[in-house]
Amino acid sequence: MQLWFLRQDTVERPCYETMVVAAETEEEARMMHPSIPHDHREKEWWKFTAPGRYANWARSLEDVTVQPLGTAVEGVAQGVICAAFWEPIPDSEQS
Repeated sequence: MQLWFLRQDTVERPCYETMVVAAETEEEARMMHPSIPHDHREKEWWKFTAPGRYANWARSLEDVTVQPLGTAVEGVAQGVICAAFWEPIPDSEQS
């Protein structure tokens, strides 16, 4: 099992910007979504194009950048390990 760092910057905020996943291959890693379990029936999220559906991550697989991090320790299960969600702070709350 390998660890992968994924990034997308094509979707406007609020959205998931990055995540770390455990997967056997780069292709498996790229197909993961930060808010969908990897064994979910709609795991092919990029095929569901209804407005607003899974809109908090990249719109297509080509919009996801994948970088290898290394080998996971024994026993790590396939799936999302952590994800960073970014939501802008309204101007009225910044002071």
